[in-house]
Amino acid sequence: MNANQQSAIRRATNLLSQRYHEGSLSFYVEQVNDKSVLLVATNVHGDLAWFQKTSDFYGIVGPRGGIKKYAGNMSI
Repeated sequence: MNANQQSAIRRATNLLSQRYHEGSLSFYVEQVNDKSVLLVATNVHGDLAWFQKTSDFYGIVGPRGGIKKYAGNMSI
């Protein structure tokens, strides 16, 4: 993971944390190949109340720090 990707992930996690407040968000980062990183954010845990909405975000962070969403109902 390079500095551009780290900066993009930091910005994305801050934005997602500020926008979505139903349940606590968990973040997961995984190196997909030698250039791309997978960023996952979700609130699907056992602590959600019955009236709270489940949310998730899946995106690929490129080598220059761009994030492309490919699944999920949250947006940056």
